[in-house]
This record gives sequence, structure tokens and C-alpha cells, in this order.
Amino acid sequence: YDEPPKHGFKTQMAILLSRHHANQRAAESPDRIFVHERTMIADVHIFGKLGVSQGSLTQTEYDIMRDWAHAVNREPDVTVFLDVDPKVCFDRMRNRGRSEEDGVSSELLHQLHDMHHQWYNDFDKLARIVRIQNNDEDAIEEIVAFLRNAGVPLRKSRSISHAPTTRTATV
Repeated sequence: YDEPPKHGFKTQMAILLSRHHANQRAAESPDRIFVHERTMIADVHIFGKLGVSQGSLTQTEYDIMRDWAHAVNREPDVTVFLDVDPKVCFDRMRNRGRSEEDGVSSELLHQLHDMHHQWYNDFDKLARIVRIQNNDEDAIEEIVAFLRNAGVPLRKSRSISHAPTTRTATV
């Protein structure tokens, strides 16, 4: 987005609110399984901290985001941490050729990778997090096996694609 210092907090709060609404829908349907791209807590502890370090969020704005997210957060039953080497991620992005990914640098991917690992190390003891290496094509079979073992009903027509970067998926 343009002018990150001007719009960073509003954008991050809109993202958190969207995740909160998704969590509410999941809570209203306990018999269904919901998969989310990222948890609210990962958003705050990765992208919020990144915003502070890059100047798109102030420390006060980060503190507000963090406190709000922790107050309304609904912990997932399990988080799948798809761990991708930043070089592999960068190469996948270039091969896709999406214009919205043109501005993503290798340096940013390395920074996000390190921040995801820090998040994983900090929260691994607090939540059920399963880490899966996602550097090669065989990783998709491991992901499908994990989801099936967790009781996630997968139809043959459903496809699961490789994540473009290190990500968490909430099940």
C-alpha cells in the first residue's frame, strides 16, 4: 500500500478484524473444519513487528494491535507451519510471475523466514504447532497425510498448493 506510515495501522487492524470475523464463523460452526492462512497471533508477532522495524507502525500502534489480538483471539486446534527456504520461495514467486509479487525482495523473504522461526520457537510450547518442510514437491503428500490423520475430510477434487512463503495454516 502507498504511504505505509499513514496506512500501516489501519491496514493491519483491517486484516486482524477480518481474521477475527473468520474465527467467529468457525466458532459458530463447531462441526465444520476451517483452514485459515495465518493466525491472528502470528500476524501480530510477525507482520506487526515487521511494521515497527520498517516504520509503517509505531510502537504504540503495535501495542494496541497486540493487546486487541490477544483479547479476542480464539486459539486454533492446530497450526501447520509450512517451512520454506527463502530462496525456494523467491524462485517460486518468480516462476509464478504475479505482478503483485514483483516488489518482494529476497531480503524481505529472509527476514520473514527468520521472524516465522522466532514465532515458532516462542509459541511452539503454548500451542499445537506442527512444522512441515515445504521445499520440495513431496511435502504436499506429508501435508495431506497430516490433515487426514487429524481427521480433516479431504475430497479427491480438493487441491492443496504450495504456500508462496513460510506460512501457518490453522485447522
